[in-house]
Order: sequence, then structure tokens, then C-alpha cells
Amino acid sequence: MRRTSCLTVIMFVFLLLSVISPYSFATDSNAEEQFRTGMQYYEKQDYDRAFAYFQISGEVKGYAPAQNMLGVCYRDGLGVEQNLAEAEKFFKLAAEQRDAEATANLKSLKTLSLQGKNTVVTYYNGDVYEGEWKDDKKNGQGIYRFSDGRVYEGEWKDDNRNGLGTMTWPNGVVYEGEWKDNKMNGQGKMTLADGSSLEGEWKDNKMNGQGKMIAYGDVYEGEWKDGKKNGQGIYRFSDGRVYEGEWKDDKMNGEGTYTWPYGQVKKGKWRDGIFAG
Repeated sequence: MRRTSCLTVIMFVFLLLSVISPYSFATDSNAEEQFRTGMQYYEKQDYDRAFAYFQISGEVKGYAPAQNMLGVCYRDGLGVEQNLAEAEKFFKLAAEQRDAEATANLKSLKTLSLQGKNTVVTYYNGDVYEGEWKDDKKNGQGIYRFSDGRVYEGEWKDDNRNGLGTMTWPNGVVYEGEWKDNKMNGQGKMTLADGSSLEGEWKDNKMNGQGKMIAYGDVYEGEWKDGKKNGQGIYRFSDGRVYEGEWKDDKMNGEGTYTWPYGQVKKGKWRDGIFAG
């Protein structure tokens, strides 16, 4: 009786885990079936599950077509982080079993790895990179065209935008300047489609430090923090008004002087854009 209860519990746990992870017990099938299931997920662009089946069939059981697909996944970053060294390893394993597709992929991968300059790579999501490589990573000058319409042209280091570069957005926004780890960092200028601009110091995609804003004839020159006017600054309005003083969160806050073109002057403390005496 006790033995029957134990078996019942084991069967229940097995079925429960099978529901939670539909491919966690795929090793019960043969390698070819696992590969076919992986291809079905691959064609549906469910790359995480496809990679899991290819692992069982190719890495665990050594099935050549699955090893080739593991190489493809590693090469293109499908269901796993892109790793050309791992791609080469699995292409080699499959090629050693005389898999023709893997042999061709291995040859093209070597060309990619060794060519260095002016190599064009198209990613599964539609992004395209054309430029220089080093150690199988984007390094040097290159152009990256995102599938959403953005285009980056400039310097790369270890697969990240680093150095001088220009990013253009589909809506007409353009940033020219310094980058660090894929973010706007350092000196740069962003120009909007309507001609407005932000120029100065950037940190993590926001204005930080000294900078200048031009918008609809207004001009602000001064300090910024997290993309907002903070600290000392001068704001010259297009109608001739001028405020010079302290700012906080894009508003006049602290000591400052407001001058009108007809001569009126207010000097003193400001709170959230309102004169407080």
C-alpha cells in the first residue's frame, strides 16, 4: 500500500513538471525527433525552446543536424547570447560527421572571423551591421542599421558603441558626439527635427553638467542634471526677457534676476518659477 502511494506521488510530480516545462523531459525521445521538434520551434521563432531541443539532440546526444543548428543559434544570437567561438565548435562537430550544411557554415564563419574589415552581418531581428571586427566583436568603425529605422555610424569597442558616433532616429532626431557602453556619454549635440538642439555634456543619455539649449528662439546656457536645468544658468527668451540665476528641475528656484526688455527688473528669491521676494 505504501509502495503504491509512493509511485502515485512520483507519477504526479513527473506529470506536473512536464506541464510546467514542456521540453524538460524531451530526452525521452530520440535525437532525430528532438531535432525536428526544435526546428518546429525555430520556424515559429520561439528560439529559446528551439535552442533547448537542439542542446539535447546535439550537445547531449551528438546528432549532427542539431549540432549545426546550435552553431547557427550561437552565430546569430538566437535563444542564447551570440558567441562565435561556440558557433565554430558546434559547426566543427557537425562537419566532422560530414554534415554538408555545417561544413558550409563553418567556412563562412571563418571568413567572417578573419576578414576583419567591411564585413556585413544580418541578424535574425533584421538589424544589419557593416564594419570592422576584432576578436569576433564589433571593434573600430562601423554602421549599425536597426530594424526600427535607427542608424548608428561611428566607433565601436567590444560590441558596444564607444567613442565618437552619430545616431539618427526615424523621427529626424540626430545625436552627434561621444558614447560609452551604448549610451550618450561625454560631449555631444542632439538636434530635433524642428531645429531645436541640446549641446554640451551628457551622462547615460541625459544632459549632465554644462550645456546649451536652443528651442523656438529661446536660449538657455548653464548647468544640467539628469536632463533638466539645475544649478546656475541664463535663459534668454525670444521676446527679449532674460532670467539669470539658480534653477531646480527645469524651474527658476533660488536666487535670480529677471529682466524685461522695457527695463523692469525683479531680483531675489524664486520658487518653482514664481517670484517669492
